Amino acid sequence: MPLYFFDCEDNGRVFSDDVGSELNADENAEREATQILFELVRNSQDISKRRIEVKVRDAAGRILYRASIIFKGLRVT
Repeated sequence: MPLYFFDCEDNGRVFSDDVGSELNADENAEREATQILFELVRNSQDISKRRIEVKVRDAAGRILYRASIIFKGLRVT
């Protein structure tokens, strides 16, 4: 099975996946990236202004897929 790496970026802070995950298809890696992205958003303490991205790369280092969310909250008084 192919090995996929999921690198995350949260407001400029980069977290590289050095282990990877074996999945049987690119589509499954895309779904996993989306789940990781939503989990990062769900667990965020301060989401008032955020840019979060998950990149999927293969064992050769090629980026296969990107998923991102940009969120800006504005308090209206």
